[in-house]
Amino acid sequence: MAGDSLQLTEREKEATKPIRGNAYNNKSRQSYMAQPNVKEFNRVMVKKAMLGRPFKFDNVEKLEKEITDYFELCDKTDTVPTITGIATWLHCNRDTIYAHANNPNSIFSDVFKNAINTCHLSLENGAVDGKVNSVVYIFMGKNYFNLEDSKNITVTPATTTMANSQETMDAIQKQIEEENIPNADFHEKS
Repeated sequence: MAGDSLQLTEREKEATKPIRGNAYNNKSRQSYMAQPNVKEFNRVMVKKAMLGRPFKFDNVEKLEKEITDYFELCDKTDTVPTITGIATWLHCNRDTIYAHANNPNSIFSDVFKNAINTCHLSLENGAVDGKVNSVVYIFMGKNYFNLEDSKNITVTPATTTMANSQETMDAIQKQIEEENIPNADFHEKS
């Protein structure tokens, strides 16, 4: 009987489950950070970022190998790859990655474009599979992958006739004369 009081009901179990994706739920954040795959990923990233030597971009093959190593770590730890993660791995700023990707004269342009596309693909597949929150995907898509909401609106004039410039000037003059705009500097003499 005493052992029964330690058992949680199904409702209590549900109430104590961490809510994944809720940034305001500290319990959820602690549970996420305590996951073995997250701990392993963070351990390797910190070691690489803090203890490793900065990577020098001097060779396309070496850069491809470094980025592949990062993607393998993400695969091993079941972590979504990110541009910031690649930047941390390479000891550079994510703006550097975008600068190379957008520079057709950079020998690293294609490597970084492929890395960016791979990160985008991972997020997109996660969103389609329901493993990545759609709001997170939309935010990241707009801020990191140049996705945008757009609506094309065409404005056309109601009439296609050209206005006679003298008629237009006369209409404007008449409108000005009809308006009764008080002049604060004008005082009638009594």
